[in-house]
Amino acid sequence: MTPLADRVTEGQSLTWRASLSTDADTELPVVFSFLAAGGNAELSSTDVDPRWLMEKHGESPLPERPLSEVAGMSLLSVVPAGQLSAEVAIPTIADRAAEPEEAVRMQLFGFEEPPVGPIFTGRIEDGG
Repeated sequence: MTPLADRVTEGQSLTWRASLSTDADTELPVVFSFLAAGGNAELSSTDVDPRWLMEKHGESPLPERPLSEVAGMSLLSVVPAGQLSAEVAIPTIADRAAEPEEAVRMQLFGFEEPPVGPIFTGRIEDGG
């Protein structure tokens, strides 16, 4: 996983690229689960694009809650057959609220036992 934009100002997208060592033979899903931010202020449901949250996850931003507490929240991308990589992104929105730096933590879901992979962190700075 390569961070393309893992420290952004609110209103920008956090973005990572998942890369394989060889071309995928078939479509290969890349799935991340959201984790609590580990004592940091956590990116919430009202900090991300509400259309993205509804279209990709079937959830409303209200009531506001940390992304790790949104029911069934995961981030999915697919490396197409014959390709080496795919990008995953979290679109954030700018607001007028003065906020501390917020974080999002995701863990790559693996298919081995235990079914978890490395943890990735993104940070969002206040735009105001």
